[in-house]
Amino acid sequence: MNTMYSSTSTLHIDVLDVNDNAPRCVVRSHVVHVAEKWANNALLTCMVAVDDDDGDNGRVTFGWDVSHRNEQLPFRITPSTGCVWLTGLLDYETRTTYNLSVEVSDSGRPQFSSICNLVVHVHDVNENMYAPQFDTFAKEMKVYGRHGAPP
Repeated sequence: MNTMYSSTSTLHIDVLDVNDNAPRCVVRSHVVHVAEKWANNALLTCMVAVDDDDGDNGRVTFGWDVSHRNEQLPFRITPSTGCVWLTGLLDYETRTTYNLSVEVSDSGRPQFSSICNLVVHVHDVNENMYAPQFDTFAKEMKVYGRHGAPP
């Protein structure tokens, strides 16, 4: 006599994500136009990047590329959001354009990164828009020719 036996079991399998994707910039090159007299702490733009990995492998942070880390920039970038803020004075007569590289990194192991570009064009503001103003001490005076003799 042949007796058949059978049983069933439920098996739950979790597939873990491997960090196999680098973050990528939604817009590879941001271009911003700003007047030289913009207020300090003004928001210029927010960089956006995505990573197709899950969890920490897909969580991105933003920072200046190594080529800008020692440079005194009039900007700061918020690592968690990619938002770029004005933190210093802009002067069109000193510098008209900033070509910046923003590094976007994921939090996986191994860590992957990509570069987004940010170009900030500084526009001139007419500092001489108004006629000169004089304090009340200025008086009308006459200047005579040689040796103080009237003309």
